[in-house]
Amino acid sequence: RLLKWLFASLLLLRSHFALSGREHLIAKGAIEYFHAKEVESNDEWIAYMNTGRTGRVDTDDVRACLEQLMNRLILSAELVPIDPQRVFTPQQRIEIFGRCEGKCAQCGIQLSKSNFHADHITPHSQGGKTIVDNGQALCTACNRKKGGNRTLFDTFAT
Repeated sequence: RLLKWLFASLLLLRSHFALSGREHLIAKGAIEYFHAKEVESNDEWIAYMNTGRTGRVDTDDVRACLEQLMNRLILSAELVPIDPQRVFTPQQRIEIFGRCEGKCAQCGIQLSKSNFHADHITPHSQGGKTIVDNGQALCTACNRKKGGNRTLFDTFAT
């Protein structure tokens, strides 16, 4: 299941980030996700346990796992966006995390540098700029509630 998800994540990330030359760091991110999902009661563990055995890509729980895995890969490999007007750069992500004092801007739970979502306060789709002042750190659950990446998984639509 994890291998299938890694393949799906890389397929999705390749259209937004430069992956070439970062393979060893991408592998590091995959290993970090694998270890994180083994820690009982954290976000990765809960989402992974909710997926059941099938691991089908078209369920909300699997999509949550894919988003968590992709987030780990982005952070570990310090992936550089192909379009910096759309996706926060690694430096912007560091600044956004620092401004939030390690807490989700929506629900206030503790975040880690290795697992948070750099989110546009005013969505990019509504003209929001990809600048630190328009960024906030969110947990996976709060970012998913906003629903800004609804088209991300269209690649896998059946």
